[in-house]
Amino acid sequence: MVIRAESGFFTVLLDDGRQVRCRLRGRLLKERTDAASLVTIGDRVTISTIDADEGSIEVVQPRRSELARRAAGPGRNRWLRQPLAANIDLVVVVASVVEPAFNAARLDRFLVVAEDAGIPVAICLNKCDLASAEEIETALAPYHRTGYAQLCTSAVSGQGIDELRALLHGRIAAFVGASGTGKSSLLNALIPGSRLRTAAVGQAGRHGRHTTTVSQLLALDTATWVADTPGLRELSPWELQRDRLPWLFPEFRPPLELPCRFPACSHRHEPGCRVLSAVVDGCIPESRHNSYVKLWDEAR
Repeated sequence: MVIRAESGFFTVLLDDGRQVRCRLRGRLLKERTDAASLVTIGDRVTISTIDADEGSIEVVQPRRSELARRAAGPGRNRWLRQPLAANIDLVVVVASVVEPAFNAARLDRFLVVAEDAGIPVAICLNKCDLASAEEIETALAPYHRTGYAQLCTSAVSGQGIDELRALLHGRIAAFVGASGTGKSSLLNALIPGSRLRTAAVGQAGRHGRHTTTVSQLLALDTATWVADTPGLRELSPWELQRDRLPWLFPEFRPPLELPCRFPACSHRHEPGCRVLSAVVDGCIPESRHNSYVKLWDEAR
């Protein structure tokens, strides 16, 4: 299993427990692909060894799941698929209440990307020690009807760390989220001694800093792995389809089970739309519908 990826080098954990630093075999690099990277953390690979510590990746095994985003291609004239992690059982979207400020639209993008990949997802609202109970409830309220697991955590006070550890147990999970939301701080709290690099949020605009520059899988115990991925300020779903998009919002599904007035309803402005009626009735939060409309404009 690939447990670390950095600048074309991959650390591979062998079945016997040894770790080997590998590069891709040349023929793999020549294969035509729409992916920005042929290998990512979580991949199962077959390698040949050069010596005890070095080797080459010969084969990348088929993935049972893939978390990916859209990345610009050469010259930005075409788009490539950028895998963030493979063979993941759970995506934990980490958002902060403050420092940086809670961003519902960005959180919704991460949730949709995980839904589109068919991977179970949980919301982790971090830095709760810096926020009031009212601020926390305001941030999480739009997601009560989604069915997603919701946790409030603080790497400083230890709030929610035991609950997060229990949620992760026995899984290969990925922590994703914007820069500065505290993913690495949470992992330091979960894995004492991991000493992942962290930094204070920038004062100008209270935006997050990129402190994680490599992707790696960390072991919580023999049955549990967590992927630490670089913070993402922008996230564009890979080949998002308009006809599939409404089903990626769980709270949209009950009204979608009954047909709207028009068969090709976009659920944005049409009369007789059951999704819009659910927004008016308060069953679907307006902020979630706003995120849907923005993604619909970007989708195919």
